[in-house]
Amino acid sequence: MRIARLYVAFKRFLMNNPKGRWFLLLLAPFVVTPADFVELDKTKGMFARLTGWGLPFSPALFCGCAGSMVYGSLFKTMAPNISGLSGAEYSTRVAQVQYLAYGLLFCLAFLGIYIYALMAPIRFKALGMLFPKVKKDFRQPPIKYFLLVGSSGVVWATLFGALGGLIIAFGRATTNQEIGEQFFSEYGGWVFALLVVWVLMRLRRDQIRSEAHNQMFLTQQAKRLNTLWDVSVLLVLLLIMFGILFLFGRV
Repeated sequence: MRIARLYVAFKRFLMNNPKGRWFLLLLAPFVVTPADFVELDKTKGMFARLTGWGLPFSPALFCGCAGSMVYGSLFKTMAPNISGLSGAEYSTRVAQVQYLAYGLLFCLAFLGIYIYALMAPIRFKALGMLFPKVKKDFRQPPIKYFLLVGSSGVVWATLFGALGGLIIAFGRATTNQEIGEQFFSEYGGWVFALLVVWVLMRLRRDQIRSEAHNQMFLTQQAKRLNTLWDVSVLLVLLLIMFGILFLFGRV
């Protein structure tokens, strides 16, 4: 009885506390499947209640803020090598780079999540119309599922992108070999531990992705049609890209 009360209190904390909601957003790729969004199952409603049409705003804001800081740090490591750049021009240029990175990354992340979420129903509708005999083998999750998956993917991509950018900035700033050796002697163990954790996280994420794939596409034929759809979309995008390059080449 006491464990049940603690579990209810923990769920209430996750849903009512902003930090708890961010924890759920980070946890989503490793535990959430389309089955968690089935309307009839009331025992798995925590992640379903987390999502909404406004959910992509927070990950996009996080992406813009983190990206602006990382691009600012990278520019600061490059600016000393730019000749004729005064102190005032340096500060102005850094601010311009940060504002541009913030606006661009925010828009890309915000629109990207919605495009990802809205393209998912199109996939199921199109496959059902083109192959009506296999329509019963497709199980379309609610759009909230794709909003959560897309939002969580943006957060994780931002974290790894920011980490990579800061490592590059650190490498440019510390050109001294002794400093680099000291860094790896002090933090090499932590770097190795993070690498191990990253590998384990990828294995768990791949397992959840496979489970979600099996829930949405019930037969091998449905899975093959889904793969065919992905390949077709990729070919269309490549044709559009090469067409644009060809037109620009003719101008």
